Amino acid sequence: MASVNVTFDFNKGVATLTGLEKTVETTCDASITTLSHYKMRIIEYQLEDDAKWVFVWEQYGTWEQFFSFKQYLPWKMSRPKPTSYNPWSVLASWSYIAKPSKGTLQTNTIYRNSYNYQQFPEIKNIEFKVIGTQDMDWDTINATDGYWY
Repeated sequence: MASVNVTFDFNKGVATLTGLEKTVETTCDASITTLSHYKMRIIEYQLEDDAKWVFVWEQYGTWEQFFSFKQYLPWKMSRPKPTSYNPWSVLASWSYIAKPSKGTLQTNTIYRNSYNYQQFPEIKNIEFKVIGTQDMDWDTINATDGYWY
């Protein structure tokens, strides 16, 4: 079993995935989506038969950040296609608020929101790390199960 490490280093402009059969490295700017108050970066890891794992960093506004580990499994049959088929599933997710709003239930605890390890038995452990986001560097090593609300 592998221990997977995913690092989004915005100071160096590089996103790196290590611990699987091949290391994946990409520039952070190569896969950026920026909406009005929303940012996202991804690293894709190609599996067999067009399936893939996607490791995602997201930030809403300047405060709440998320990591997620997603899986894409394409439907291979042309007919019949199920009406409720969704090729995407979230295998694990984390969240963090660096500067919680005063007078709310928010905390600056790093939370592991979900972790469906049965769906990725070949991975022993996943660790995300983000560096260089407005003095809000964080990682998932000591995450607490739950969510801030």
